[in-house]
Amino acid sequence: MKEGGSTNPDNTQKMGQVGKRKGKKRASMRELKAEMAMICEEQNRLREGQKEVHQKFLKIQSKFSLLREQGNSALFFQ
Repeated sequence: MKEGGSTNPDNTQKMGQVGKRKGKKRASMRELKAEMAMICEEQNRLREGQKEVHQKFLKIQSKFSLLREQGNSALFFQ
């Protein structure tokens, strides 16, 4: 028997299967990376939407404060 050799005659077949697994693994990694990119884009859109909602909320809060002050001053001058 040779040193470092295999006693399994099907060794070449198994080595071929390993290559197929690597191909599948690479394909699934590409799919995962594409999915992660889509999720990242979606997160960015959500952040932008949250910023818009926050700005609208601040405007409404400002208007409410102004109306409250006007209401208080109207009561004060009566």
